[in-house]
Amino acid sequence: MVTLSYQNNAYDKTIEFVDFHYKLKNSFQGLCTLSLATLSEIISHEDPKEIIDMLKYSNLPDAVPIIDKPGYYSDNRDFSLLPCPSLSRVLSLNTDPKEDQQKSFVKIQAPKFASIEQSTRSLPIMSFDSISLNLKISHALYYVSLNNINELTRNSEEIRYLLKKINGSQILFEGNVEKSPSISLMDSVTKKDSLLFEQGFSGLDLIKAKLVLDLSSFAIHISELSNKTNNDNQNTAPSKAHSQHSIFSTLKNLTNFLINVRNSEIFEGIDYLPQFIRKASLWTECYTFVWIFYKSLSETINSSNEGNKDILSKNVQSLHEAIKSHSENILSLFEQITANLKKNGEQKILEGWFNLGTEIGITVANTINHGEYLKSANKVRSSLKDSWIASIKSMKNEIIRRPL
Repeated sequence: MVTLSYQNNAYDKTIEFVDFHYKLKNSFQGLCTLSLATLSEIISHEDPKEIIDMLKYSNLPDAVPIIDKPGYYSDNRDFSLLPCPSLSRVLSLNTDPKEDQQKSFVKIQAPKFASIEQSTRSLPIMSFDSISLNLKISHALYYVSLNNINELTRNSEEIRYLLKKINGSQILFEGNVEKSPSISLMDSVTKKDSLLFEQGFSGLDLIKAKLVLDLSSFAIHISELSNKTNNDNQNTAPSKAHSQHSIFSTLKNLTNFLINVRNSEIFEGIDYLPQFIRKASLWTECYTFVWIFYKSLSETINSSNEGNKDILSKNVQSLHEAIKSHSENILSLFEQITANLKKNGEQKILEGWFNLGTEIGITVANTINHGEYLKSANKVRSSLKDSWIASIKSMKNEIIRRPL
């Protein structure tokens, strides 16, 4: 299409967009792109009223239709994709015996192995269930903004079903909720990452989905309280429901994990900082989810009966206090890391690039740091340091622009 438009002097940016859209049609890339773009669009706005209004008038939950048929989607190149991604399968692709062939992530039409380019391109492509989980998060934000408790309840049941069918996800539901946090959630999920990835999931994504499930349960609990009579509510203490403890436990786990990493020796290695940024971005996204739920529930309370407002406000206020405390700790952490990077970032990168205790490491380091490559090496170090600082600044701004 694009080629023909050039040949006929009729090229327009719209034609390129239509061509791109056509290529994405019936592809996993298209499905993933739409599901991620839907959630990104929701959380990109700053004004809570703007988000809630946008959700109310959106075409969710029908924005991204999923047809759960193996082989229906392809990547529009030289092989079709089946619903279960696995990095090991992409790289080795042993399709015998036949039962393994049915489970395989990629069905190669010509060679018996995937190229590195195919493997890399396929990494973001997850299973149908993974895409569904991502969409259910968007749907939860949609239903809570509408105060549609029936649909929020149904959506929560679907999230719970999707999570519990994943081998290894039981860690999300373990522990005594009275002792928050009862387990080190981040450490437990990290240990299960390879098992989860075999099924097409990221452990961090599961934590995100579980938090939205707990937030949904909390919103449902608030709705139940709002439907009680004033007499029923007179002796009701602020909610000690399982969902609240689970929310607080998850937030505390995430916050403590990032703080403990900052205080450990492993943080001094340059290899770990990108991983830290990835996990910190999860915290920032989770903060946004809690923020949207809090703002939506606050609006619901404002329009509720006067007799119920006090008990509802006490319940929602506990959520406010928890996320506010954790956000202050994370903002302080970001400030410390940024200051440390500005002061010692390039030196840490230099030390991390080579094992200076080995003969070859010393030789290579001397060649780069004292020869003709010095100028280029300094540019790379400076650029790497600046990119990390920019990432942390971006996450910091995401929190600041959403005050509680």
